[in-house]
Amino acid sequence: MARGLAGVQLVVSGAHRGLVEAIGAALPGAAWQRCRTHYLRNLLTTVPKSAQPWVATPWWDGRCRAVVYGG
Repeated sequence: MARGLAGVQLVVSGAHRGLVEAIGAALPGAAWQRCRTHYLRNLLTTVPKSAQPWVATPWWDGRCRAVVYGG
């Protein structure tokens, strides 16, 4: 890469198709993993607000839940 980045083994990001494709093109051979925060935020948009703490609790400890759903 132009700035000397080498040896990237894992990239963690949101699942936007264009972003994932760009990562694959720019960093061939690097594994990709979806960010847990983005995954959970997308998941919580499908859950009634009253159930969000119940759904989020297995994923996060108390510090992260406040960031994810404002609880």
